[in-house]
Amino acid sequence: MRIKKILKYLGISVAILIVGFLVTAQIAYQSIPEIEPPGKIYSVNGTDIHLYCTGLQTDDTPTIIIIAGSGTPSPLYHNLQESLSESTRTCAYDRAGMGWSESNGIPANSKNMSNELHSILQEAGIDGPLILAGHSLGEIVSLIYSAEHEQQVAGIAFIDSSHYNQVEYFGKEYSDALYKQTDELLGNFWLIETASNLGILILLSLVSDNSEFGIDEN
Repeated sequence: MRIKKILKYLGISVAILIVGFLVTAQIAYQSIPEIEPPGKIYSVNGTDIHLYCTGLQTDDTPTIIIIAGSGTPSPLYHNLQESLSESTRTCAYDRAGMGWSESNGIPANSKNMSNELHSILQEAGIDGPLILAGHSLGEIVSLIYSAEHEQQVAGIAFIDSSHYNQVEYFGKEYSDALYKQTDELLGNFWLIETASNLGILILLSLVSDNSEFGIDEN
């Protein structure tokens, strides 16, 4: 009987700790201030799309358009954009469903991404000449864009680019490994999303030692 009582109280204590942790995590999550987009929001076919341009526009220099890789928001290219914008206007944007841009339900294939980019630039009044700096999947988008809007494009920059025929080129072993990795990542997304919505990731970041990430609080 005594062991049962101990286990009972232990179970209650654990339950209280879990509930307390989740409540604290939700408080931390709700207290996060909303980060305003650094650029401008343009309505593209009824969808709000974020475009951020820096640097001076001149008549004798092209505008560099950074085209992100798959699943990559524009802030990840901040350092690159900051460096490039010292010499010419440089723009980065968030594709639909990424960063500060709304989702629109349109299939995220390379052709649709190219069309989306063209619509964004039209809304922003950016005609060219352009240098398309595509990273990974973004390079395929840049190739499609340049083929369809050749008069706008002055050049293309490859940043660790993908290739439209890479699966066939590297063979079945590569494609199987790629699809397996993708399936594993997708299989964990629900867990990451749940932890994020519950505020657990935020709470963990608050209690973590910032020095592990090279952050100097001073």
